[in-house]
Amino acid sequence: MSKSQTPNPISHSLAKAVPFVLNLGAKHSTLTLATTTASGLPQAAPLFFAAAADGSLIFVSGAESRHSLNIAANGTAAVTIYGDTWSWNEIVGMQMEGSVSAIPAGPERDAAWETYKAKFSFVADFEDDVARSHFYRFTPRWVRLIDNRVRFGFREEFTADE
Repeated sequence: MSKSQTPNPISHSLAKAVPFVLNLGAKHSTLTLATTTASGLPQAAPLFFAAAADGSLIFVSGAESRHSLNIAANGTAAVTIYGDTWSWNEIVGMQMEGSVSAIPAGPERDAAWETYKAKFSFVADFEDDVARSHFYRFTPRWVRLIDNRVRFGFREEFTADE
């Protein structure tokens, strides 16, 4: 195999991705959420997030933001989480595809608020603003872990059982 080729990724059940999502979620504050408009144009937004115990990702946004409107229109998104680095052999991150939806008022939203507040304690100072925002849950159906610390191009993939 040439140096420009990478081996096929190791594949696993999505349930095995949860510890990786939680670990990376604890180390990083921001994800990039990619959505598409009704006409198929891509859009991306950086958002603070918190990982829930099941490996889903919680974020907060205004209902009229571009990505929120895109979510309402089609309910799918892609996410990346990674640390900033200038060295290729330090690249560690995740790429994900999945569904995303607004969390309705009630116990599920209350639990999302507690998860988010546990990671970002400063948001308690903005509780009134947060109350006017929407909580969203991204649920991955495909996850790719990238870890160049193992070797260049190392990746593992996790897929939801169909």
